[in-house]
Amino acid sequence: MTPPVAREIRPCLGEPHSILADAEETTTPYRGTALSARPDWWHTSRYGAGRPLARFPHLFPQPARGVDSFGRVALERQMSFELQVDEDLPSGIRRIAKSEIEKVRESVGGSSEDSRDVRVHEARKSLKKLRALVRLVRPAVSGKAYRRENLAFRDAAKPLTEVRDAQVLIDTLDKVVRARSRGSGRRSFTGVRGELVRHRREVSDKVLDEEEAFTRVDSAMHDALERLDDWADVHDGWSSVGEGVQRVYRRGQLALAAASHQPTVEHFHEWRKQVKYLRHQLELLQPMKPAVLRPLTEKAERLGDLLGDDHDLAMLRRELAGDPERFGGAHVIESLLERIDRGRQSLERQAVRLGRQIFHGTPGDFTRRLRGYWKAWGA
Repeated sequence: MTPPVAREIRPCLGEPHSILADAEETTTPYRGTALSARPDWWHTSRYGAGRPLARFPHLFPQPARGVDSFGRVALERQMSFELQVDEDLPSGIRRIAKSEIEKVRESVGGSSEDSRDVRVHEARKSLKKLRALVRLVRPAVSGKAYRRENLAFRDAAKPLTEVRDAQVLIDTLDKVVRARSRGSGRRSFTGVRGELVRHRREVSDKVLDEEEAFTRVDSAMHDALERLDDWADVHDGWSSVGEGVQRVYRRGQLALAAASHQPTVEHFHEWRKQVKYLRHQLELLQPMKPAVLRPLTEKAERLGDLLGDDHDLAMLRRELAGDPERFGGAHVIESLLERIDRGRQSLERQAVRLGRQIFHGTPGDFTRRLRGYWKAWGA
């Protein structure tokens, strides 16, 4: 059973107020050197938004800002996914797309010295960014080109997602057990973890070795590079991206409403996808108005983290409850399921609360302000 979100939490849709308006009132123009007063969300670091898990203080500990979950410095990778002031839009789109495609190829190719889990993780991150990028320029490309590239990047990620999900089940179990268990309490779940490790090994061997997923993904990215000019050569103007970001914002807002009204795993997962697309699009556009868009991007990232943790718990619950005997019987997993349900309820409350702040104004108002930043940036 999916734990309910508090009924008093509802998204505020269609109101004229905007989180961007809040930021504008307290920041100087883009090229200024100082800020006056800052809104309370300005100080939000990558993992600082929303309340901490009061009842689960050690559940899902986060890495330091600028460091990914494998302890690798991520600043250089992040900065490459931004438009630059000295390039036109088609040049920027082409540069960013080419960079992310090449990162995928580096991750799945034989040149990387990282473990296979890290390579899968890094490739999937770049593929998600590429799908966000294609959605951003959707107004400027043909429907056929959009569908072709979106499906190509989605299909390339599918086998890697299967491997990554198997690893996430283990990582999530470790976090749940570590948060509340000591000594013998942890040892009682050794059998559960052993079965998940066996499952991970089986999936990895099948997908990466037998089905040669890395080779297939590399081939798909080679073809994507060949087609790059077919869709990246867009008109150099706001019309090429404005409708794209507005569409993602609108879909994120509707997904928030659906998840609040009917908090199913599917609704929260759909909301998570739209939040990630929006976060990457804001990341790409943030040089237009860093004082406003950078903290908003970080807030969207934090929301994506909350929804991601919730999804990980949901997937672990589904795996355990789907076949209790596989993990030692219902009496073994009962306490785990209770912890998962409590953890999801807390995460979902935080996510809806934070989501209402991000998706507060109308999509039209949101993109009109972005358009203003674009004009001032290019002046």
